[in-house]
Amino acid sequence: MPNIRKAVKSDFDFIAEAIIESEKSGSNIFPYGVLFDVSEMEFKDVLQQIFEEEIEGQPWGYNSWYILENDANETAAALCTWQEGSAGMSSDLLKTQSLGFVLGEKWHNNTDKLEVVSRVNIPRKNGTWQLEHLYTLENHRGNGYMNQLIEFASEGKSSEIQLMENNVAAKKLYEKCGFSLEIKQCEPQIERLQLLAGPCKIKMIKNG
Repeated sequence: MPNIRKAVKSDFDFIAEAIIESEKSGSNIFPYGVLFDVSEMEFKDVLQQIFEEEIEGQPWGYNSWYILENDANETAAALCTWQEGSAGMSSDLLKTQSLGFVLGEKWHNNTDKLEVVSRVNIPRKNGTWQLEHLYTLENHRGNGYMNQLIEFASEGKSSEIQLMENNVAAKKLYEKCGFSLEIKQCEPQIERLQLLAGPCKIKMIKNG
């Protein structure tokens, strides 16, 4: 039987891969790279600095991550989950503050791009459990690991997932796990500037 456990510091490389690949949303566009003119390796260093801070309510911290290991004790999949508003402020604001602090000038020099991307931001509902950065290693796909992680993280909880609308495979998986579409937010300029994998973001919900 697969084993699901809390992440530890030795999982960082896999977690960083999960964040980077999930942000691409099935495309070749790495949003943080486009937004801040950083390579994936440079962004990994940014992530490591943020993770080391272990800020309460900040999704990018080990306490927010679950790792699934297969029967051979190989790391196969991961997801990030947290209860929105548990730290008294929005998780998106906490993430924004962390990124702004670590990136410094690269953040401040790209506020025009950030403003465009902000037009598809969808508010997260306080008290709900958020699921993000769901990721399975390519050679472990097809084994139902993500279904198991989603069920583990959302069982009996009011949960939300946000994703790009054109990530059809992910949307079908979440629907299979009991999530339904609540809201869609679009900004055509995002596609023209190739800032994200698509122009529309959606939020899917599952009642506990």
